Amino acid sequence: MPYQEAPGPPVDDALRAAAAKALHVVREDGSQIWRGSRAVLLVNSEVGGLPWRLLAALFWHPPLKWLADLGYAILANNRSFFARFLYRSK
Repeated sequence: MPYQEAPGPPVDDALRAAAAKALHVVREDGSQIWRGSRAVLLVNSEVGGLPWRLLAALFWHPPLKWLADLGYAILANNRSFFARFLYRSK
C-alpha cells in the first residue's frame, strides 16, 4: 500500500518500513514516535475540533485505548475493504 514519503533524518530505513504497516507521527526532532492508534489519537487531539479532542483524550488511556488499538488493527488490516466505503468519489 502506498504511504507518504518523509525525508531522513529522523526517518531511517527501519521507520520507513514500519510506516508501510501503520501510521506514524514523529516529533520534528525525532525524540518521540507515536504509532497506530496513538498516532491517530494524537493527530485528532492536535488538529481536530473539540469533539475529536475529547474523544482522543478518552481513548488515550486503558481500557478505551485497547478498543482504539483493536479498531485501528481491524481498519489497517482491511484497508482495501474499508476504502470502498470511506473513500468514494462524488
